[in-house]
Order: sequence, then C-alpha cells, then structure tokens
Amino acid sequence: MNNEVLLSHKSDEWQTPKPFFDLLDDEFHFDLDPCAYTDPSGLTNIKEIFTEFYYNKRFDGLKHNWYYKGKKDMGVNTNCKNVFINPPFSIEDEFILKAYKESLKGCNCVLLIYSKTDKAIWHDIIFPFAIQIRFIRGRINFVGGNSTSTKGLTVVIFSESLIYKDKIVYYDKSINRYLKDKNKKLIKNEIKELLNG
Repeated sequence: MNNEVLLSHKSDEWQTPKPFFDLLDDEFHFDLDPCAYTDPSGLTNIKEIFTEFYYNKRFDGLKHNWYYKGKKDMGVNTNCKNVFINPPFSIEDEFILKAYKESLKGCNCVLLIYSKTDKAIWHDIIFPFAIQIRFIRGRINFVGGNSTSTKGLTVVIFSESLIYKDKIVYYDKSINRYLKDKNKKLIKNEIKELLNG
C-alpha cells in the first residue's frame, strides 16, 4: 500500500503531539512507548520521548516484552504496565496484535491508529477484544513539518484490568478544541465524563 495516499508526508512514522499525548497520559500515566519516533537520521531525540522507557526503529518494540514488573530490561529495573503506541502505519497491524497479546500479560495498551474499520484486524481483534474504542473527531496535526493525518484516527485500548461503561465512544467536539482550550481542568472533566459515563 502506498502510504502517501493516506498521509500528507512521505514517512509513515509520525510523532504524536505532546498536548494529545498529555491528554491520554493524564488518564493512563504511561511507562513505555514501544515505537518512539525516530527522526530521518535514524536517531531518537530523548527530549521528544514522553515516557520513561521506550523502543524505536533501532530497538524494535515488536521484538521485546512490554510488560515488566521489577524485571531487568533495557539495562535497568523496570516496572512497565501502561503502554502508549502510535505505530508506524506500514506495520500498524503487527503493533495492534502485539498490543492485544501484551494486554493478556498485564499491560494496559493504548493505541493511536487509523479508523480503518473495514480491515480484518478490526473485526478479528479490535472489536471483540478492545475494552474501549474512542473515535476522534477532527484531524490530529502530527509533529514534523506537513504531517497532518488525512484520515480519521481512533484510540483503541486493550486491558485485562481497566473497566469502562461504554465500549465505543467518540469525542463530541473536535480534538483540536480539547487540545487548545485554555481551561484544561474543565476539558479533562468533560472528557472523563464522556469516556466513563
């Protein structure tokens, strides 16, 4: 598939804007990003990593365990349970399947993916096993030049321990309104009410 058709940027690796990450991080308190953004030189700028632990293209997150409870990995003792995943879109399905499998081990996996609900992975994995699917209204402006999503995005959550009232929810206002609004506390409360009923 030619990703240039789906995205307004040649790379399929997109850095999540910090305000959107923060919106989710306030709820989940992420420990790990298994597909951290790697710039065109092949490096990951540590200032652009929002979690304590991460993998990138060089240290393939698909090849490592995500859930750790006081085990040694990445050279340090870790306690990773809450995982944020904004996968490269060319291997999105592999990260969706990995997130589901890691959730069975104890991870709370939160993915930011395209809303391609006609794909088999949606019918075989996401719809039956996700604990919540959040459809995003509007487009997210990813970090890095002209990198606005041209398709709808969804937050998909896999977890064995979290409980939500509704499986399918949507942001009733543009996501950019939530991100730009000055009264962050009010917005956070609105979102909490929307997602948890």
